[in-house]
Amino acid sequence: MNDGTTFWLVPIDGEAKHLIKEGFNKLSQASRYLRFGHPVNELTEKELQYLTNVDQQYHIAWGAIVEVEGTEIGVGVGRYIHTVEKQGNAEFALTIIDEYQNKGIGRYLLALLYVLAIRQGLKTLSGSILPTNSYAATLMTALGAQIEVENGLYYARLPILADWAHLDSSYGRKFAETLSIVDSNLR
Repeated sequence: MNDGTTFWLVPIDGEAKHLIKEGFNKLSQASRYLRFGHPVNELTEKELQYLTNVDQQYHIAWGAIVEVEGTEIGVGVGRYIHTVEKQGNAEFALTIIDEYQNKGIGRYLLALLYVLAIRQGLKTLSGSILPTNSYAATLMTALGAQIEVENGLYYARLPILADWAHLDSSYGRKFAETLSIVDSNLR
């Protein structure tokens, strides 16, 4: 992380239910709202099943884990799901628990999704952003995403390009560096 704390990224599977549930419980109401677009107090068993029962082919999900006093803690999730109606596109989402936000975890999760999208031949990653989340909209714009307004939400369409030279903003260069790290370490 930006503060030197070590974290690792792992593919999510059915064994991650408890980590997802514990991580969700550590999200503030504001973070839950930004992620789901409406108030959510708890995840149902059906929602937990959906979030952890992924095939890592069309529904990709990875988690960020830290170890605190010998215990693994889930601190973030990045996922995308291929869209049926838009070939070459996947809808993505990122969630980082409040205590670990702004430490670089989201950048690494997005870079991982981006690298996997390149490897799968996707053309775009897209996602909705609440208008109150100007931070996310600004970062997506810095990465070259087109932002449109649809149904009262910002809708970001991030082109997936194998050549990272187009990432020429300050954040874009940092993201390109992260992409290189993730790409070289992903097996």
